[in-house]
Amino acid sequence: MREREPGRIYERMKWLIRFLLIFIILALAPAGCAWLGDSGLDTEQGETTIAPLSDKVRVSDHQLKMDAGPLLDYRTFIPISTGAPSRAKHQAEVAGKQPWVILAHGFLRDQRHMQGLAVALAEAGFPVATLNSRHDSPISGGHVANSQDMMELARALGAKRVIYAGFSAGALAALLAARNDPSATGVLTLDLVDSQDLGRRAAEGLAVPLIALTGMPSNCNANNNAAPVYRVASALSLTPIPQASHCDFESPSDRLCRLVCKQPPNQTDDQSEPNAVQGQVIQTALTGIRQLAGS
Repeated sequence: MREREPGRIYERMKWLIRFLLIFIILALAPAGCAWLGDSGLDTEQGETTIAPLSDKVRVSDHQLKMDAGPLLDYRTFIPISTGAPSRAKHQAEVAGKQPWVILAHGFLRDQRHMQGLAVALAEAGFPVATLNSRHDSPISGGHVANSQDMMELARALGAKRVIYAGFSAGALAALLAARNDPSATGVLTLDLVDSQDLGRRAAEGLAVPLIALTGMPSNCNANNNAAPVYRVASALSLTPIPQASHCDFESPSDRLCRLVCKQPPNQTDDQSEPNAVQGQVIQTALTGIRQLAGS
C-alpha cells in the first residue's frame, strides 16, 4: 500500500495543477471564455447572418437589450424553407409548428460550443437559440440569473412553446427556467451539474418532463452530483452514456476542456474532433427533443 501512495499523490497534484492553470487563464479573460468564441456582432441592425454551417439552416447573430447589465448575445438556427416569402414570416411559421429550443452552454464556455447540437436540431425542423451567459465568472455560476436570461430570450422570440436545454451548468439554468416558465413543454439536460441544491429543489416542483443524458462520473460533473435531481423528478427519462466524458456533451469541444476534465481510458487530451461519442450524444439529444415536442 505504501508503494502506491506516491502515485496517488502525483495524480492529485496533476489535477490540482490543471485546475490552477485553467483558473488563472479564465481569471485573466474579462469575459470568461467568450474569448474562445465568435467576434463582432452587428449592433446597429440587431442581426448578422454568418457563414452557413449547414445548407439546411439559416444562422444569425443577434443582441438583446436587457433590463440591466450588458446586451445579451444570442444566435438563432432556423430551418430553411425555399417556399417562405420572407425571413420573418418563415421564422414565425417554423415556430408555430415546433417549440423553440433555448440551448445554454457550460460553465465559463460560450455558445459556439453548442452549435453542433443546435445545427442538428435545426436540420430536424426545430428553431433553436443559443446564448452567451452573462452572469458566470471564475467565482460564481450565476445560475438563477442565467435561467432568467433564457426565459427573457424565449419571450423576446415570441415563443408560445419552449424546450429549455443545456450542458453542465447550462443544464442547471435550463432546469430552473423550465421550472419557472409556464410556456415550457420540457427540459433536456446534458451531463447536468447541480449547485447549492438548486437543481434538486427545482426538480421537486417541475411540472414538465425532464430528459437527462449523463456521462461517466468525473471531476467536471462533480462525480455525477445531479443524481438527487433525478431521484425527485416526477416525469424523468434518464439515459446514461457511460463512455462519454463531460466534454463529449458539447460540440465542438476543445483541448482546453479535455485538459481539465477526466477522460475515459479510450480518449486522450488531444483527441481530434468530432468523435463517435459526440455523435451519439447529439442523436440521443435529438430523440429527446422530439419526444418533448410530441413529434
